[in-house]
Amino acid sequence: MTEATTATPAPDALADVLADAPFARLVATDDGDALAAAGLLAGALRAVGTPFQVRVAADPVPDDADDGVAVTVGAARGAHAIPGAGRPASADAFAVSRALGI
Repeated sequence: MTEATTATPAPDALADVLADAPFARLVATDDGDALAAAGLLAGALRAVGTPFQVRVAADPVPDDADDGVAVTVGAARGAHAIPGAGRPASADAFAVSRALGI
């Protein structure tokens, strides 16, 4: 089953997925906004006790791992993404962090 990524992700929906994840893999594009957004998400994940990995790539491709949730930051790829189209990815990451209770 594949899931579509929307241009404007719902912060509550992504926060719910991340809150229940056994592990989160964040992959960000190589720009300042995506890096800031990944940092915000990493801080929120640490605060709620969800283990995570962050990496930066010029052309981010989410990992297809069965051990957690992959989130692409700065590009609209994969089932869970904060694309940064229309508004900064860091603003959406802040909203997700707030929805996680941080």
